[in-house]
This record gives sequence, structure tokens and C-alpha cells, in this order.
Amino acid sequence: MVDFVGAGPGAADLITVRGRKLLQEADCVIYAGSLVNPELLTYTKKDCMIYNSATMHLEQVLRVMEEMEAAGKHTVRLHTGDPSLYGAVREQMDALEKRGISYNVCPGVSSFCGAAAALRAEYTLPGVSQSVIITRMEGRTPVPEREQLHLLAVHGATMVLFLSSGMTAQVQEELLRGGYTQETPCAIVYKATWEDEKVVRGRLGELCKLAEENRITRTALIVVGDVLGDDYELSKLYDKHFETGYRAGVSDHERRDIIIRPVTPEDARALLDIYAPYILKTAVTFEYEVPSVEAFAGRVAHTLERYPYLAAEDDTGILGYVYAGPLHERPAYDWSVETSIYVRMDQRGRGIGCALYGELERILLRQGIVNVAACIAYPEEEDAYLTKDSVRFHEKLGYRMVGQFHQCAYKFGRWYHMVWMEKQIGPHPEKMPAMVPFGEL
Repeated sequence: MVDFVGAGPGAADLITVRGRKLLQEADCVIYAGSLVNPELLTYTKKDCMIYNSATMHLEQVLRVMEEMEAAGKHTVRLHTGDPSLYGAVREQMDALEKRGISYNVCPGVSSFCGAAAALRAEYTLPGVSQSVIITRMEGRTPVPEREQLHLLAVHGATMVLFLSSGMTAQVQEELLRGGYTQETPCAIVYKATWEDEKVVRGRLGELCKLAEENRITRTALIVVGDVLGDDYELSKLYDKHFETGYRAGVSDHERRDIIIRPVTPEDARALLDIYAPYILKTAVTFEYEVPSVEAFAGRVAHTLERYPYLAAEDDTGILGYVYAGPLHERPAYDWSVETSIYVRMDQRGRGIGCALYGELERILLRQGIVNVAACIAYPEEEDAYLTKDSVRFHEKLGYRMVGQFHQCAYKFGRWYHMVWMEKQIGPHPEKMPAMVPFGEL
């Protein structure tokens, strides 16, 4: 009998209870010595025969299994992490079947789970990513053409790369080619859960540099994706309003539902209360002085002549707003707009911005508008007045950076850049119908 056992990501106490029991019962253990923690071998019997498969080829491994089977002995084949991932276990199982040797598989904790623990990260965050791509950079083992890294990167999902820490230059190039940005958060986790574990965080644009500076070339995972950033929406699972088979939602009178509605010029004071702190305390906007309520109401009215201007509101008042405006006054640009969004500072991180943009895009599509752009303040280095959070937020929504103006704006005694980001939200047929003004929908 042969048991394929997942050893876990590294730490000896992360093997499963079943896996440890099988080790304790084994007459023979064949372990992947290059990756499996040798401390696990202390769980074996004194007379257990130990083989290090790092020095063996497949036929030698199978020969040992055959000899143990012929002697009526129990063999444990100890694989790193979980045997199902990059363990070359299928060829061993097929060979055992051909030889009439029975076997079982005991799963283990994969190192990609150990890396998440080391990062204190969740790979699937609401509003950010609900998918995890586990892959590797092509090396001596080829990768199918359809699974080339730049093709997988198009999805923008959380990505975990095995067996690639020695090829970070190629990884960086392929991921950027596929759609991740220079600012996409990333991490290198060396020997996750081992005593000498090391975690290096940064941005994708510096991945190769981080690996070189920390001299990491093997035994590490690369994690890429916005789940390593700070923005996400709260899960519905524990939302007090969310009803499950085990818990009722709160009653209607306790509920604070957020609605999204068109604003009116009469909302100007409430909107200005949200906007003013961004003027006075940040470089998110390059406006210097807070406009009067009357002037701001005029801006709102002017926008509403052709474009949507929306507010998110609950029973406490307006929480944030978003609007669209012309990308350019000439009629050839009718199907393209520039957007702006502001969320009350104490309400950020609740998913309000995502909800506002979602409703705005729905209305823009009804108008026949297919291109949206955002002009965003961008610091050389993040400071007390300006971070790169807005760029990260727009990237999460599918915008991509297409241009940059260098040191074009001056506020708070320092120079800032501006970047243009764009997103195509609709098809581009050869004949476009006329754009419908917002008031005519």
C-alpha cells in the first residue's frame, strides 16, 4: 500500500492529522528532500526506511515502492505542500495502477495558503477579485500557449506563481504586458511558514529589483493583485442586513439602505460639504479655494444639461457623488466623457465609489456613450496630501493609465503630476447612433 501525503507548506506542525498518523505508521517514507521539512521525519518509527527522492529518478522511486509492496510493507510518498500542485504525482499513480499496487492520497496545506497566512491576506475580496490563478512562468517545463502569463494577466485576478522566483524579470514583463500596471501590489514570499520565512512587498514595476535586492531566486512564491492593497468592499456574509439560513437580517426600521439618485442644484451645499475637505486638505483636486454654494450649484446645473450627476445617499444624508462631463467640446467627442468622483472621507472603503461608478456607467451606456476617462492627480512619492489610491481604485474598476503630464500642477508648495486613465464601457460600431442628453432619457 502506498499513501501519497501532502507535507504542508513548511512548518512541521502544519501537516494534517491524517498525514502525521500515516507517517507514524509507515514502514518506508520517500520524501522530497529539496522541499519537505526534514523535521517531519521525526514522526516516523525507528525502523522506518527513509529515501530522499531529490537524489532519485522516477524508476528508482517506483522500484522502492514495488519492493516495499512485495514485502507487505506500507510506503508513504511525502510531497511538499499538496500533492495535486506541481507534485508530478499523476505519473506515479498511473505507474502504480499498471503494477497493480493500491494507493491513496492524503491532501496537504499548499504553500500558496501558507503565503496568504504570511501576508495576512485574503485572495478573494469582494469588489476586488473573486478568482485566484495558480500558475508558473515557463521554464524547462513548457506552458500551453493558451496559458502564457500575459494571457492570464488579462483577467486582473489574484495570481500566485510557483517555480518562478528565479525568473522575476520575465514575470514582470509578461504581467505588465497582459494588463497589470506598474502600481499593482505584489509580494515575494520566501519559504512560507518555515522558521526563515521572508516576506517582501512592493509594486509590480519593481518586482525584479525586489528579488535581486533580497537575493531570492528559489523556494519562493510570487503573489500579484489588488487584494494586497487596502481597498475592498465588505462581505455580504456577515452584513447585518444579509439573511442566511442561520440568521435573519435586521428589521426594516433598523436598515440604512444606500440609494443612488440624480442630484439637483439644491443638493449643492451637501455636495460642497464633501468636496471642501478635498480642496483644503488634499491635492486630489487642484482647486485652491472652496467655491460658494451658488457657484457650485451653477456647476451642477450646467453638467445636468447633458450628463448624469449622481449622489449616493442614506438616511444620514449624501455620502458621495459622481458626475460625467465632456471629454472635449467638439461633436466628434460626443461618445466620450471625463468622470469625477468624491466620497465623504469618513465613508471611504464601504464600496460607495464602486456603486456610484456602476450606476454612472449604466446611464452613460443608455446615452450611447462608450468611452470614459479620468484625469487624476498623481504624486512622484506619496505624501500627506496625495496618495496613489485614486489610481489604484480606478485600476480596480478596469481603467488603464494611458498618459501622464509631469509636474504640471502646484499645490501646498510642491509639484504634482497628472495621469489620464481610460476605460471602454461599450462597443464601437462603424456607425454610432447620436448621443442622447441625460435629460432626454
